[in-house]
Amino acid sequence: MAPKTLLPIAALATAALAQSSGGCSGQPTLKSGIQNIDGREYTLKIPDNYDSSNPYRLIFGFHWRGGSMGDVVNGNSVPKWYGLDALSEGSAIFIAPNGIDAGWANGGGSDIAFVDSIIKQVEADLCVDQSQRFATGFSYGGGMSYSIACSRAGEFRAVAPIAGGLISGCDGGNDPIAYLGIHGVSDNVLPIDMGKSLTETFVKTNGCQAKEIAQPSPGSGQKVRTDFEGCSNPVSFIAWDGGHVGAPAGDFAPQATWEFFTSLASSGASASGGASANSTAAAAPVSSGAPTTSEASTEEAPASGTEQAPAASSSAEASTGSAPASGSAESTDENGCSVVYTDGSSASGDAQTAPTTGNAQTAAPATGNSQAPPSGNPWGQSGGNPWGSWGKPGGQWKRFAA
Repeated sequence: MAPKTLLPIAALATAALAQSSGGCSGQPTLKSGIQNIDGREYTLKIPDNYDSSNPYRLIFGFHWRGGSMGDVVNGNSVPKWYGLDALSEGSAIFIAPNGIDAGWANGGGSDIAFVDSIIKQVEADLCVDQSQRFATGFSYGGGMSYSIACSRAGEFRAVAPIAGGLISGCDGGNDPIAYLGIHGVSDNVLPIDMGKSLTETFVKTNGCQAKEIAQPSPGSGQKVRTDFEGCSNPVSFIAWDGGHVGAPAGDFAPQATWEFFTSLASSGASASGGASANSTAAAAPVSSGAPTTSEASTEEAPASGTEQAPAASSSAEASTGSAPASGSAESTDENGCSVVYTDGSSASGDAQTAPTTGNAQTAAPATGNSQAPPSGNPWGQSGGNPWGSWGKPGGQWKRFAA
């Protein structure tokens, strides 16, 4: 019997993480646009300069409650493709699935199975780096991204929920995966404590050192980033001064998400990096991958009562000369923008102005109820919305998006 050849563990890990999909072996038949599978739809976006010999990142963008894949694709209430397509510079394939009844209740794991089917169809036809699958989404879409982290940690490299909650279930939640949470401190639909709770799940599974998640005070116009240390995969949380919004003030979320995803590039992948990409060796344990301090970049808050910010959020930068909060230190980045650090340390950051209008819808629906949503989590822990998608608080019809 011939002796077995044993590969170093690092080599095995790199080979596994850099695995290319079956679609890398031929010319594709799929084209950008709406696709159908298992009686459901999703929108596919293939880079204009697609090369079947180059493994691409695969990024899912999940819509919010009452939204649709078209809203993600066309940039309704959020930047197109959550702002990631513009940053990718042709280095990623994007997917926007359509939820059942405009949501992601994931009953019986049906939405997770839908994602599995999409991956199978896309990767059989297109060239994908199977170590570079990612998911993001706002509200219900954030809950769906979290559900993927729970049950598909072995298939996805990272997720980045925006204002998410435990509303699409969590089948598992015991395996490590890179995790970035983004949440407004004044969220009155899915309160920030829900987002912090989701993050804590993966603080534990990634073996991170315990640390309190910092957050700015309401009205401060700041954002604070907490990066956990000692993790097998990076785990971070950005708390910002705002409410239940898919495009947070200053539009920082796309850049933060893109840099988080691209910092996790597998060492053997040939996919191009896109904007601001940073490579991390996949064979070695990954630390936090970001500054170990809790950051707070000053920025203006959205107007009071904003439910979702418009897609075209202002990106004008504004420096501030105001003094930092007590017990903190202030520094200035290369653009002259003021940055506050809660632990007294300093580094570069940015400051951006906020959108001045929201997109609360005022046209009354033909049907619905006149009951305002209850406090806390109106969906409970198992999905669904007991009060419907419309309410009439203060005598004015508004649509509440999860």
